Amino acid sequence: MKKHTRGEERFISMVLEAVMKNDCELVYGLFLIHGQHHPITFQDESYIQSHPIVKDTHCVCLVGGDIINYFHLQAGRHDLSRLYVRRNLSQLILDAEKLAKEAFEEYENEYIRNFIKLLNNEDTTLSYIEQLKVKIKKHLMIEGSH
Repeated sequence: MKKHTRGEERFISMVLEAVMKNDCELVYGLFLIHGQHHPITFQDESYIQSHPIVKDTHCVCLVGGDIINYFHLQAGRHDLSRLYVRRNLSQLILDAEKLAKEAFEEYENEYIRNFIKLLNNEDTTLSYIEQLKVKIKKHLMIEGSH
């Protein structure tokens, strides 16, 4: 398995403790913010959409009560429970990252196709295109600084 980032390790540790206690009160999210993984907890899933921290970020993985309860029941109460949960959480992150990467690439491709359509539209004003260029340059500077 690949070595986890610090953010992924914190995420795994937080979820692992929730699984061992069968604490289903929080939703645990792993987000990619400016190229770094960050674990963030929420009271419920509906709060995630409006949370200011997650705007302009990529959600890699969410773990809520159903998954926590499932892992808790599967792990049982023996010496290898923590290892079992840690291994399964690591696999969950790997699978989620693959899926998220595919989704983000498709989203970016769709964004580019829409941008090209916009450029081909005769009603698009020059000032609007200039504003978009500034936004894109800022985005590239943020992405390039890592």
